[in-house]
Amino acid sequence: MRYMHKIKSISFFILFPLFVLGFTLGDVNKITNIFRKVKQPIFFSHKIHIEVEELECVDCHKLAERSRWAGMPKISDCADCHSEPPDEFKYPQYKDEEALVREYIEKDEEIPFVRVNRLPGHVYFSHKAHVVWGEMECETCHIGAKTKLEPYQKSDI
Repeated sequence: MRYMHKIKSISFFILFPLFVLGFTLGDVNKITNIFRKVKQPIFFSHKIHIEVEELECVDCHKLAERSRWAGMPKISDCADCHSEPPDEFKYPQYKDEEALVREYIEKDEEIPFVRVNRLPGHVYFSHKAHVVWGEMECETCHIGAKTKLEPYQKSDI
């Protein structure tokens, strides 16, 4: 009897840490994805679009007031402003990026932005509930988005 008790004790002290380790390592990918940096296909600045061009978040993220997702702008949305080269570049250092956007427009190809915010499957989040019903500003969660000069490379929430 005493022998069985020792086996159970030893088994517990070996198997339980292995179980915890396995469970933890299984989620490492999810954890490291939170901190990963990605390279976006073009240099996109929320600051330029919001402060200089005076756009609102919903001008590009058209689903935010109607859906659980904010949505990403379609290339046709970009074409509203970027189909022709501007007479004067307010930010000449981004002239090449402007041309790259026009290339996507000419090919009628969506810009393949890399997604940086992804919630776990068990989480339900609705932009509409927060933006419309909750009357929240986007920057309540996306802190500094309106003044961010660089493109998103990692999660901001």
